[in-house]
Amino acid sequence: MSNETSILEWTGKDLEEAKRREVLIFFHGTSHEEMIEGKGLPNDLHLVEYELDGKTHFDGVRSYKMANIFDIYHDKLKSLGGKVISILSGYGSIKPNMFNLQEKEKKK
Repeated sequence: MSNETSILEWTGKDLEEAKRREVLIFFHGTSHEEMIEGKGLPNDLHLVEYELDGKTHFDGVRSYKMANIFDIYHDKLKSLGGKVISILSGYGSIKPNMFNLQEKEKKK
């Protein structure tokens, strides 16, 4: 998606906790428009809108449960003075297990 980076810096520990909660930060610094235009995305992809330092940012995040996404972002943002604005779904069209299969085939 976008070449912009998210203001949020995700440490190895942060990413391990996200993985433990079955959350994958898929795109950093994306937009609603880029997510709509994206072809072949998994249907467990969500657009996380958050505010940090008075600016609004977007990330594309994979997870089965929105609550898990909220928990990860809320925990990360609260110490930085930011907040989660919204989590939207409905961007992908490929079942997660089929998307993972496609990714594995691409790696071969």
